[in-house]
Amino acid sequence: MAFDYDVLIEIRTVPNSDSTSPVFIQGGGQKSYLRTIMMHNTSVGVVNIKLHRVPNDSGSVGIAHSLNVFVNEDLTPGETLLIEITSPGMVFRQANDSLFAYASVDNVVTIQAYGGVE
Repeated sequence: MAFDYDVLIEIRTVPNSDSTSPVFIQGGGQKSYLRTIMMHNTSVGVVNIKLHRVPNDSGSVGIAHSLNVFVNEDLTPGETLLIEITSPGMVFRQANDSLFAYASVDNVVTIQAYGGVE
């Protein structure tokens, strides 16, 4: 299978912590390598953001919880957070491996991500 750089998460807003939907779910039959994540606070106040890398749970989408948080940051108004993950990137190998993103205020932080698909 060929390796292609691609947009893994099209720009979208981040839900608050009441959401149970991941911003990225790995499909079957391929691997994805998350390399760059950009998050931007469009609010006039400070917003806390959290990112969770969640492995699949017996073939289903798992649950985001405190043990799988890898980013927990406060973003000031207008601030952009750029996260670059060294090669090969954060690897999503199995179907339903996922990335959850939460913000303390609903739909004021944007997220987009890039990487490779194999």
